[in-house]
Amino acid sequence: MSKLPITITILGCGSASPTKDTDAGSSQVLQADGQVYLIDCCEGVQNYMIKAGIGPTKINRIFISHMHGDHAFGLVPLISYMDLVGRKEELHIYGPEQLKTWIDVSIKCFYGQDKLGFPINFHPLKHETALLYQGHHLEIWSIQMAHSIPANGFLFKEYGLL
Repeated sequence: MSKLPITITILGCGSASPTKDTDAGSSQVLQADGQVYLIDCCEGVQNYMIKAGIGPTKINRIFISHMHGDHAFGLVPLISYMDLVGRKEELHIYGPEQLKTWIDVSIKCFYGQDKLGFPINFHPLKHETALLYQGHHLEIWSIQMAHSIPANGFLFKEYGLL
């Protein structure tokens, strides 16, 4: 079976507490199947992406594992940046239901309106194993994780390659 070209870039792998040698937060970019996926969105994620040579506007889908700041505080600034540079393409965001409320309130607060220049398609996650997305050669699953609050992991699975 041939393998799908997959690139994984670790942008942040710290925790909620930065040290003198590391920044806080968790974010990874997976590039596969002609798409760019962001897994979690730590503070400063735009800078980390630019340093890694990955354009922040290229993201197609964002997956937020749970509602702790070191996994999500970079999301609203990232969305704001995408709007600022004129993004038009739909953005898919997968995360806990409370995340949508935070995004909506932030857009209303900072923009004084209910929408941006591009559509956001929000997919609420439940704390369960479920198929989230199926691309040409890639499936993305949520997986229930044990954590101090409900959290999901994400499984990226190749299929249909010969």
